[in-house]
Amino acid sequence: MMATTQDPSDAVSLTPTPPPFPPLPLLFLDSRRLCREAVTMFYESLPTPAVDIENNSERQHRQWGKAFARLVRREFLRKGKHLDECKQLLETITLINGLHQPAFSPTFRVDFIQRRTQSFLFVPIINDGSAKSKHLRYYKWIYQGMKEADRLDALALADDGGDGRGDGSNDSRDDTSAARDLSHLPKSLTSRSYCAHCYWEGPLSLYCKGCAIKTGSHLTITTRYCSASCRELDRQRHQQRCELRRRFARATHMMKSLHILLEQTNTTLSIHNTFETGGMLFLTEKYQHVEALQGRCAVHPLAASGFETAEHVMAALQDEYSSTLSVTLLSRGQALWLWIGAGLVKDIFEYIVQVKNAHRPIVRLTEHFGTPSNMLRPHIVYRVVLKTGEHIAVDFSGGRYGWAETMMHWDHFEQHRLARCISKGRLRVHSLKPPYLLMAAKSQIHFDLMDLIYEHVGGMLKSAMKSDTDFLKVADTQEYARLEAAIMGEARKVCQLKIPGAAKKIGLSCYRMYLAPFEERVTCRPIDHRRFFALWMTRRQIERELAENEMDEDYRQDYCVLWEMALDDAGIRVPIKAPFSEEVRSGGNVFVADADDDSDTTEISSGLITEFTNLDVD
Repeated sequence: MMATTQDPSDAVSLTPTPPPFPPLPLLFLDSRRLCREAVTMFYESLPTPAVDIENNSERQHRQWGKAFARLVRREFLRKGKHLDECKQLLETITLINGLHQPAFSPTFRVDFIQRRTQSFLFVPIINDGSAKSKHLRYYKWIYQGMKEADRLDALALADDGGDGRGDGSNDSRDDTSAARDLSHLPKSLTSRSYCAHCYWEGPLSLYCKGCAIKTGSHLTITTRYCSASCRELDRQRHQQRCELRRRFARATHMMKSLHILLEQTNTTLSIHNTFETGGMLFLTEKYQHVEALQGRCAVHPLAASGFETAEHVMAALQDEYSSTLSVTLLSRGQALWLWIGAGLVKDIFEYIVQVKNAHRPIVRLTEHFGTPSNMLRPHIVYRVVLKTGEHIAVDFSGGRYGWAETMMHWDHFEQHRLARCISKGRLRVHSLKPPYLLMAAKSQIHFDLMDLIYEHVGGMLKSAMKSDTDFLKVADTQEYARLEAAIMGEARKVCQLKIPGAAKKIGLSCYRMYLAPFEERVTCRPIDHRRFFALWMTRRQIERELAENEMDEDYRQDYCVLWEMALDDAGIRVPIKAPFSEEVRSGGNVFVADADDDSDTTEISSGLITEFTNLDVD
C-alpha cells in the first residue's frame, strides 16, 4: 500500500494568524480606563451646577477641596501613562495649590474654572448627559454673562447651545437683537404704568424732564403723569425730589468722569487687541516683562492702539478701576464722594456682589493666569439713600459688563442685575495695601491723585463760588456744562502732573516694576531700588541678551529666564511668594532674599501630596 503525500497547502497551521494591528498593552488600556474613571468621578464629586451657583457656603468650598483631593490621591502617584485630560487636570490642581492656601479656599473654584476654559469656551460641548458636560455648559453660561433666559439650560442640560442638539449650533445667535439686548434695564421696569399724582394706570405720555435720568433714548429714572393738570398739581410736592435727583445725577456723572480720567492717564493695562465673540469682549493683554526688566514705572497713560472700538476702551477702563473704587472714593478720609454729593444723601451703603444678565462681559486672554472673566470677580455697587427717601443704585463701573446706566432705582438693579450679595456695609475708609503688586501700586497712585484733585479743584471752586458744591445747583444747563468742563480740565492737569509740585507729591517715579516667578511686582522703597539698579536693563541690552542666548522675544518665559540669569550673576533671589503687609511696614528687606535662603523653593508637587494625603475625603 502506497502512502499518500498531503499537500502542504492543505495542512492546518498550528500558528495563530497575527491580527492586522498589534494589540495595545493591557497596562496602557487599564491606564486609559483608570484616567476616564478618575475624570468622571472628579466631575461627579463637584457640587452640581444648581447648588454651585450659590457658592456661599463652607460646605461647598470643602466639596471642591475634597474633589481635588480624591483626584490627586487616586492619580498623582499612579504609575503608567495618563490621558491628556487627566494630566491637565492634575497640572491645574498642582498649580492652584501652589498659589493659594488653605486647601478649602473659595479661590480653588474660581481658579479651576478660569484655567480650564480650553475645554468649554471655544469648543462645542457634546451632550452625553454626563456630569462633566453639565459642568462645562454651566461654566460657559457664567462666562457668557449668567443670563436668566439661559438659566434652565445651563443648570439642567448638558447641551452647548441650550437647544437640545448638543452640537453648539446656536452659539451664533444674535446677542444684539432686541430680545437679547441687556445693555439697558428692561422697559418693563423703567416705564412707570401709573400717574405720580392720581395713580391712574394706563398709557402715560408726560414726564418731568427736569429730573429724568436718560441714557441714550432710554429713560431709567423719571416721574410720569397722565395729564398736564396732574403734573401742575404735583409740582410743589415733586419740587424737592426733582432738585435732588438732578444734582445727584450731576455728582454721579462727575465722579464717573474722574475715575475714567484717572485710569486713562495712569493705568497698568497694556492691550495687543480686542474682539467680540459669543456675547463676550476679549482683551488680549501684552506681557509687561520688558518694562519690568527695565525697571519702568508701574503706571502709564493708556495706549488706544489695539482697541477695536471706543466702546471697548470704555469697558476696559471701567473693568480696570472697578477694584480701586473703594479706595479712591474716600481718598485721605476727605470723602470726595461725599464732598460732591454734600447735602444730597442721607446714607451710602457699599455692596460687593456677583452679577447676572451681563450684556457683554470681559474675558482676558493671558498666559500664566488662565483666561479670567469678570463674571468670576466681585463687583462693587453703591446703594444711596437720598434725603427724599429714594434708594438709588449707583454703578460706576457697570460698563465692564456692557451696561449703559450709572444710576437706577435700587429695586430695579436688585431684580435684574444682582445675582448674589457677598457683603454689604456703610461707606468707610479702606486701608491701603503695600504696593508690591501692580494693582496695589495703582490704587496708591489713584488715591494720591484723587486727594490732589480734591485739594486743587475744591480751592478753585471756593474762589469762584460761596461753596465748593454750589456748582451742582446751577440752573442754566449751558453754564453748568462750562463749569464741568473747567473742573475736568483742572483734574486732567492734576492727573498728568502738570501743576506745580504735583510730581513731587505723587512721586510716580518711585513705583518701579521688577520680575517675580509668576508676575510683575512693584517696589517703591529706595533700599530695593539700590539692590535692583544694577540688574535693570536697557531695551538694547535685552535684545542683545535674547539674541546671544537664542531666546524668543515673543515668548514670556524667556524673559523670566533672562531675569533669573541676572539674579544668579548678582547672587540674589526674588521669593516666589509676595511679601506680607507686616513685613513691608517693618522695613525689612522682603523683596530680595539672599541666594542661600531656600525657604520658598519647596517643590509644589511634594507640598500637594503632603497636604492632600492628610485630608479626609471619605
